[in-house]
Order: sequence, then structure tokens, then C-alpha cells
Amino acid sequence: MNGGKDSFKNRILDHFFEPIMEEEDTEVSSENHTVEYNNDDTELRVEPVIVDDELTTVKEPTIISAQTVIRGNIMAENDVEISGEVIGDVSADGLVKVLGGKITGNIKALKILIKNSRIQGYLDSEGFIDIIDDSEIIGDITGGDIVVDSKCEGNIVARERLKLLQNANIHGDLQTKIIKIDEGAIVEGRLRMS
Repeated sequence: MNGGKDSFKNRILDHFFEPIMEEEDTEVSSENHTVEYNNDDTELRVEPVIVDDELTTVKEPTIISAQTVIRGNIMAENDVEISGEVIGDVSADGLVKVLGGKITGNIKALKILIKNSRIQGYLDSEGFIDIIDDSEIIGDITGGDIVVDSKCEGNIVARERLKLLQNANIHGDLQTKIIKIDEGAIVEGRLRMS
């Protein structure tokens, strides 16, 4: 047998069908099912996975790797992970993770995680924004729940909760319903509780 061809065929079958191991001998109609045999002659019945008349796809994240520079805006319907540099705005329907990257532009997403990165532009999220591990933000920040453990120059509006960890260094006004400030955090600005 051709091992490469069979392997490709099995990957295709596994992608579109759900394998079920058969323990007893049963007759299977070829109209509804495909019957395959493993190398040890055990029967493997493969049944189609039923999806409500629509093809569903798993949305893989868009990844901008280190050493990559993008000049222009990014608009994604999925998650975005940036380790390189973006000169332009980033907009995503999912999570935007900036891990050791640099962005000169605004970020608008459902959730935002900034780790060991530099951002010059505003951050806007309906969900959480986490800014950690020696990051630097120059611009306003608006989100639901916000955690800061880095340097931020700009106003911060947390619609629900704001948590400033020990390495937070904030130069700007703060507005939130609930705030927690750890020992060691620095704030130069006004606080408005709403």
C-alpha cells in the first residue's frame, strides 16, 4: 500500500468525519457511512459529523511574528497575536495579544493583553485589558476590567474595575467604579469614582 496516500486520505476523513471504534461486527450501509480497516484488521466505522447545514470553521489567530513590520491597519474577525511591529491601527473581534511587540497606532478589540511591549496609541476594549511585564503605553485606555503593572501615560477609564499592581506607574487621570492599588504603584493624576 501507498503509506503517504493512505495517511493523506485518513487526515481528510478525520477532518470531515468523526471516527467511532466498532467492537462488534455490524453491517453498515455504504449510503450513510464509510467503513475502513486498520492495519490490524479491526473495523473502524467513520460517521459524518452533523452540522446544521452550515460549514463551521475554527478561527485560527492571526500571528505577526517577531522581525515582521506591518505598515497599515489590521482588521480581523478572530484573535490577533503580535510579536513584531505594526505601524497602523489594530481592530479585532476577539483577543489582541501583543507579546514583545511594538504598535504605533490604536488597538480596539474585545479583549487586550499587552506583555513586554510598547504601544503609542489608545486602547479600547469592551472586556478586559491587561498591561503587564515592563510594557509602556502612551495613550488613553478604556475598558471593562483593567489591570496595569507597567508604565502608562494617559487617562484610564475602567467601566467596572481597575487594579494597579506594584510596578504600575501611571501619569494620567483615573476613572472607575472599583479600584485596588497595590503597595509600590505610582499614580500622578486625579481619581474619579463613578
